[in-house]
Amino acid sequence: LTGEETGLIGYWNFDDSATVATDLSPVANHGIITGGTYVRATPLALKNAIANLSLAGNLSEVISDLTLPTTADGDVTITWSSSNANAVDNTGKVTRPTQYDATVRLTATLSVVDGGQTHSLTKVFTVIVKAFNEAGWQVAKWDFTSENIQLDNGVIKVKDASDNAYVATLKNEASIRTIGVSDPFNVLDLGDGTGYMDLDTLIGQAMYAFNNYTVCGFFRIAPDYSALNSDGNYLWTFSNSANVASEKNGFIGTDLKAIAHTVSRIDNTLGKQTVSVGSNAPVGDWHHLAYTQKGTTGTLYLDGIQVATGTVTNLPVDLALEGRTGTRYNWLGRSPFTNQAYLRKTLVYNFQLWRDALTEDDLNYELEIASTVERLNNAFAEDSSYILPELVTERDALTLGDLSAITQDLTLPTQGTDPAVSIFWKSDLEAALTATGTVTRPETFPATVKLTATLFKDGQSVTKDFIATVLPLEGTAFTNDLMVKFDFSDVDGNSVKDVAEMHYSGTLVNGAAIRLIGTSTIYPTLDLYDSTAYFNMGAEMGSILYNLNDYTMSCYYRIDSANTWIGNAGNFLWSFSNSDKTGTDQNGVLFGGLRSQSVVISPKYWSTGEQGISAGAAAQTGGWHHMAYTQKDTIGSLYVDGMLVNMDTITWV
Repeated sequence: LTGEETGLIGYWNFDDSATVATDLSPVANHGIITGGTYVRATPLALKNAIANLSLAGNLSEVISDLTLPTTADGDVTITWSSSNANAVDNTGKVTRPTQYDATVRLTATLSVVDGGQTHSLTKVFTVIVKAFNEAGWQVAKWDFTSENIQLDNGVIKVKDASDNAYVATLKNEASIRTIGVSDPFNVLDLGDGTGYMDLDTLIGQAMYAFNNYTVCGFFRIAPDYSALNSDGNYLWTFSNSANVASEKNGFIGTDLKAIAHTVSRIDNTLGKQTVSVGSNAPVGDWHHLAYTQKGTTGTLYLDGIQVATGTVTNLPVDLALEGRTGTRYNWLGRSPFTNQAYLRKTLVYNFQLWRDALTEDDLNYELEIASTVERLNNAFAEDSSYILPELVTERDALTLGDLSAITQDLTLPTQGTDPAVSIFWKSDLEAALTATGTVTRPETFPATVKLTATLFKDGQSVTKDFIATVLPLEGTAFTNDLMVKFDFSDVDGNSVKDVAEMHYSGTLVNGAAIRLIGTSTIYPTLDLYDSTAYFNMGAEMGSILYNLNDYTMSCYYRIDSANTWIGNAGNFLWSFSNSDKTGTDQNGVLFGGLRSQSVVISPKYWSTGEQGISAGAAAQTGGWHHMAYTQKDTIGSLYVDGMLVNMDTITWV
């Protein structure tokens, strides 16, 4: 079996050295391997025992302890394991849940010793433990009414309007936006980055209990959203992992790339079942999407009209993992696969979850889809982003005075002149200026800090940024233009100090060494050998880079004539980066490379928005040379062996 079949029963991982093949599917089966062939050389007593093994009572409505046999005829022993020991443990003790029924897989392992060899088989029983207090049919409803929105320590949280009152949290760029004036709606705005709404873990307990269910909501995709055809673009996700691709433990989700609802016990290729329209969701207006599951039939509705249906035997209860009470990663606007696109430039309204399959009539009449879509479109046309006038007034009036030379703590107001307006502050550099206004003066360089004020009232919020400069401590600043000079003359083991005024320390890494050359005049040099050796100039160098506008950096170098790989990617003479994985993190880099004798700077990555200057040819080998780069205002100049070889406009610093 490859694991790709619909209705997956077994998915075995065969190890050449193993005698037992372990089933990786959610339904655990085991087999004995002999000569590379799956065989069933099972003693008769074991066959009879597994055929006759049963559990007494109605397993779909368990309310009391179960009797789990531990032996069978023919010296067969039976051990038990539970997928949810909090509901039924391996002795059969039952603990009824408070709110939602618990579906539990009890696995019996039957074993017998025959001819000195232990033979084992497993049998799985699915039981449903009834909750003490059966939950209502409506599990959650996020309609974003003002009374359910709060600012908690600077984070927007939204309570759902059902009896469960689940609390969701807005993440990253996600925000609440009000559309319309005469008939206003608060809606979730996912933004144009990595914004999403975290529904928290409690709602995952409901997912583990579902057989029949409905999940639905209104959405509006901006007409200029160009990434809708990218993988990802999930409107909702309920997952056992933040990255199912690596953990392969199951998820439920609906994407708007293909208007497709997927339930998978494993990942996006194995154990997956999907009901799909097969085309992008419509853009430019409000729409409603719903998925219902009744028995083994899954159905998608767009604007209350059935658009796709199919057989789906994977149910939310099948995602239940041992030791867990529910899906842990429950989101609006985010995929369960880390390499996929977030849903962007999209508004969401009235997301609902039901523990029953709503009918087409239920959707159209109880949820009033047609009239709500019309009202949403009218509201958006009237005012696509309405802000309370009093919030605008407070934001415009908020001031902190002169922030250009801070040396003492600031007083940051926590409410407006209207006491109903609360203000929360956030600092992007707490080490220098905290969100409560506490100042810690840095050494050497001034610190530039962005303070962001979030003003909040009646579920709406606006922000205002302030740029503050915290002055360095007296006597710690550079007094000379030469800031760093590593001439490799001050060495202590693997530590090398620069000989300029601050004496910053660098480190020899991966076999890098100091080699002395010359006789009449001796020069200490850094030898990188034919290896991965390098010299780490230290984090203090980074503080210098963050404070440079006009600057010069230069270095002597000698490339051995035996070097045949100087034209390959890499070969950096110097590199300053915000990450040691710049290609992945893409958060800023400046490097000087000898592959083409170039200097490149980018606030993201070399291939995204870079600016650079180059000599256009690889550095020469077999002798000593010098490369220098100078930046004056917006002009970058490149020198090789003291000669200007190129200059260009460089605006990044």
